[in-house]
Amino acid sequence: MADEKSKAIRFSDGEFLAASEGGEIVRSSPTSVVVVAGMARSGKTTLVGELYGLFHKGPFAGHIFAGSRTLPGFERRCHLARLCSEREVPDTERTGFGESHDLLHLRLAAPNGTRSDILFSDIYGEAFHIAADSADECRKITILKRANHVAILVDGKKAVDKPERQRAFAGPDSLLRQCLDSGMLDINSNVQIVLTKWDLVAGQGDAFINDKFEWLIERHCNRLATLTVHKTALRTNGPICAGLGMDELLQTWITVQSRYVIPPTVDNNLYHSEFDRLDATWQVALNRRYHD
Repeated sequence: MADEKSKAIRFSDGEFLAASEGGEIVRSSPTSVVVVAGMARSGKTTLVGELYGLFHKGPFAGHIFAGSRTLPGFERRCHLARLCSEREVPDTERTGFGESHDLLHLRLAAPNGTRSDILFSDIYGEAFHIAADSADECRKITILKRANHVAILVDGKKAVDKPERQRAFAGPDSLLRQCLDSGMLDINSNVQIVLTKWDLVAGQGDAFINDKFEWLIERHCNRLATLTVHKTALRTNGPICAGLGMDELLQTWITVQSRYVIPPTVDNNLYHSEFDRLDATWQVALNRRYHD
């Protein structure tokens, strides 16, 4: 009976993809792996969920929605912001503790038919808080080594709250420094600093926030391939349109940039996690696609 259980095959229910399932996608088409990082309640799940929601309204950022292998996962995360949830104030379901190796899948298509696949990490905020203080814990977030892009979120609501605003930037700064010092990010990494909730920020703390962005760039840009800043607003009731800044951010994410030299073969003995295997199989697929 134990042997039968060990041979059982998991069929995806659409809630999320494991790293091994993500590998099937990256072998079939150019795919960008995006780690959305940040402290608890900084807006990670909202950012990804609302990006998916923007395609409900039609084409966005020059692309149309072309499918997803995690539709139920997106819908569950967006449910509390929908009218059918019967909530007076929109909310987002929080990522559960321990969901550190889940991936959400989004497939987009350009007008010329070019297809783009994106895999988003779904990691609970406390994991990043712990990782910022410990190199060993940081190294456990192995998908950072595989990521084409790492988006580190700054909570805009806290950024304009005087008692909280220094901490709002200190957390992302500590996380970025720890990722670099522990070798999870390096000179080939592409990082975006993303300010969320810009609709709560505009006109209230612009000078302070711009100074802090310059401070982060000056501290870390020489250790990364790219370090860019993005201001976003997703759920708004005022003059700022929902989705502000997401078009530029999405165009950045769609760009697939590899961090490593393409290995000649895939040796199963080299991997310590499924994300190591995903990285190498993607590299080999890319080599065959563009060099055969």
